[in-house]
Amino acid sequence: PEEPTPEQPTPEEPTPEQPTPEEPVFPENPLSTLDEDVEVVFSADDSLSYADCFGNYYDTDSYMWGLYFQNYTSKEQLYIEIMHSDFVYEMPLGSYTASDDIYETGVMIKGSIDVDGYQAYSWYTRLATEAQSGATAPIFDGSITIEEAGEGLYKVTFDLVDDRGNKIVGDYEGRMVLEDFRIG
Repeated sequence: PEEPTPEQPTPEEPTPEQPTPEEPVFPENPLSTLDEDVEVVFSADDSLSYADCFGNYYDTDSYMWGLYFQNYTSKEQLYIEIMHSDFVYEMPLGSYTASDDIYETGVMIKGSIDVDGYQAYSWYTRLATEAQSGATAPIFDGSITIEEAGEGLYKVTFDLVDDRGNKIVGDYEGRMVLEDFRIG
């Protein structure tokens, strides 16, 4: 009689690899002075918010928008630059993720220091006094979402990360002043 042979294991079916979101690689010398996560609270009662349309400011064939939020009580400020594909003077609705590439549309430009040593693009600031910052942080990763929330109202959601890995989260819901700084 033949001896039974052990069953040969069947090779597992290969599964398509699931893409994993890339973890940000933080700089060796971060610019942020934050030492913890921050929840920003911008309400229509104690905050100023506006959206500035600079048009094709960087000559990149997309509209650059500067979104500014300031809370008078907590003395927190958030300035975000986004690149929008539409050449229209209307609130740039949608979600924008962090990028270094000003030539890419649908992105929020990461905060950095420009060639003259000034803060550029997207930054969080908490003031210590009217003229002095208590903490600053370049926006390094994350996203911002802008949605309509009724007649002339907008909801903006922040899910941001600075260059130390601190989270900067929160939202704003209310009116936003639109300002037109397009040239020509």
